[in-house]
Order: sequence, then C-alpha cells, then structure tokens
Amino acid sequence: MIERLPGNKRALITSIAFVLAVVNPFVEALYIDSPTPLMVSHYALAFGGGLIGYYYFKARRSFLAYLGSLILIAWHYPDLYVLSAANLLFRAADSLTVFVAGFLIGASVHSMRYVEKLALLILWLIGDSTLAVALLASYPFYSNPPVPYSPWTPRSEQLTGFVMMAIMMGILGFILFKAFRQFKLIY
Repeated sequence: MIERLPGNKRALITSIAFVLAVVNPFVEALYIDSPTPLMVSHYALAFGGGLIGYYYFKARRSFLAYLGSLILIAWHYPDLYVLSAANLLFRAADSLTVFVAGFLIGASVHSMRYVEKLALLILWLIGDSTLAVALLASYPFYSNPPVPYSPWTPRSEQLTGFVMMAIMMGILGFILFKAFRQFKLIY
C-alpha cells in the first residue's frame, strides 16, 4: 500500500524543525491565550508530516489523501479545536493526528492525478479562506458563547484569521511559482 522512497535530508530536517517549533511547552502554553498558535501549529505539523510523506514514502492509492483531509477538517470542528487547546490528552491526539494527516496527504501526492491535486488545493483554499474571513469578521467560531468552555473571545480570533490568510497566500504563491517554473512561464 505504501512503499519506501530514498528520502531527502533537507525535508527531514525541515520537518523536525516544524514539529519542534510547535510541540513544546513554551508554544503550547500560548494555546490557552489565543487560537492563533494552535492554528499555526496545525499548519506546521501538517506540512512537517507532508514533507516526510512526500519525500520518504509513496502511497499506491490517492484515497489516503482524502483520509488525511478528513482528519484535518475534524480538528477544526469548534469543540475539538477548543478541547485540543485546553486539554493535554486532546492536544497530544491533535498533534499526532494532524502530523499523520499531513503524512498521508504527502505520501499520496505521487499517485494523485493532476485534477485531484488541483481539487484538493482549491477545496483547501476555499475552506481555509471561509474560516479566515469568518474569524476576521469576529464571527464567534471558536470563542464563547458558541463553545461555552472556550477561553477565547471573538476579538482574539481576528489575528488567527489574518495569520491564516498570510500563510495561505504564501503557500499559494510558492505553488504558483513552482508551477510557472515547471511550465517555463518564468525562469
């Protein structure tokens, strides 16, 4: 189902750096004050897992990417998101499964058709953009009152929305740059 590839040391080091940057007591202590560090940790862990999956493994079927995507969507459900910030057991499960989700997506990219890759990218951009705009507009998504035990206020979510937009634009810019170079539209 998944075969081993030779790997890439730079991808391994980058993945380890992503994980260590967000899975540590200093960053995790910030989760209770703001939803932003937790959201940034999701990006870092998913990308770290994705790098390992892409450079070290090859899934023979693309359906694992869809499973990884569902895992990522599940952790952004408001109750699970807040619980992962407030509860150590949920936080550990969150960190592990978000990394595994990235791994599954990264390992599956090799077997995905171009249309599948494009569809997943577009769906991710739509989903993240919708959430980011809602957070920027101070719609109470992860805060109290919709999640009564949330430590966050709607105002604290605005920074999260801004950071999400910045990260998405950076990733989209990178993907477009790589695509333009691949198709020799830029040099």
